[in-house]
Amino acid sequence: MKIWNIYRTVKGYLEQNLNSKIEALATDANIACAAAKAFWVGWRDPFNLKDYNSVFVVPDTLKRNDDAVTDDVSIAIIAALKSPTPDSLSDQMGIYADAIATVIEDDPTLGGVAFEANVIDFDFSLPAPGSPLIGALTAIIMVRMDRI
Repeated sequence: MKIWNIYRTVKGYLEQNLNSKIEALATDANIACAAAKAFWVGWRDPFNLKDYNSVFVVPDTLKRNDDAVTDDVSIAIIAALKSPTPDSLSDQMGIYADAIATVIEDDPTLGGVAFEANVIDFDFSLPAPGSPLIGALTAIIMVRMDRI
């Protein structure tokens, strides 16, 4: 099983495609939404970063699917977003959610490296009252990789 490169591949795919999708969706919705400034592989604390907005690709789970001869890789895509107002933070989180989903739906092969990728779940973590206006959007995607 050789799957570690999928995380770097997903990061590269997002670097190439996500910001243009964010810009297009924000323009269509007439919402101010900052592009992602940094992309990483691996966990970072989304509430204590130097660069906002940031996106990181985090390994979640891996399962062999012997019936389908695939490796099923669950990946968390986390967008750490900062905004001046609660309303604009919520708007940005919605735009990022739509952009991540659309980028995956537009090419479920992630540029030809996966058999299929699907968005499974989104989680919106908003700041506590009195905290800095930083939110974390977590998208869980399932990537099915062909072992043949």
